[in-house]
Amino acid sequence: MAKQFQKTSVQFDSDLDAILDRVYGKKSDSTFDRSRAIIPQSFTRNDQGSKELKEALAELRNRRERAQGSMRLMRMQEEIDYLRERIGLLRDLGDQIDHLRQRIAAEGDQGHSSMLSDAG
Repeated sequence: MAKQFQKTSVQFDSDLDAILDRVYGKKSDSTFDRSRAIIPQSFTRNDQGSKELKEALAELRNRRERAQGSMRLMRMQEEIDYLRERIGLLRDLGDQIDHLRQRIAAEGDQGHSSMLSDAG
């Protein structure tokens, strides 16, 4: 039985050595043999799909940023319109206050002159 195990062990060791040599190379400065490391087509398709997904995500990110920028501009425009409306109302109120002051001043002058004529 020991002999049977030794035979398979030797074959296993040589297969393992072949795999390790293929993966790591026999020498540290060995050149890479592309024919031994052909990438399966399924991995190539997955890589292409990954690139397409990354491009789609980048495009989605750009669109989101543009949309957010547009929304910010719309909100700012709404706020500017609101502030312009309020400024217009404040100007109208200021004009009304000035008109009332003039009216009060005019009535005060009339009341003061009528008091002088009544006193005389």
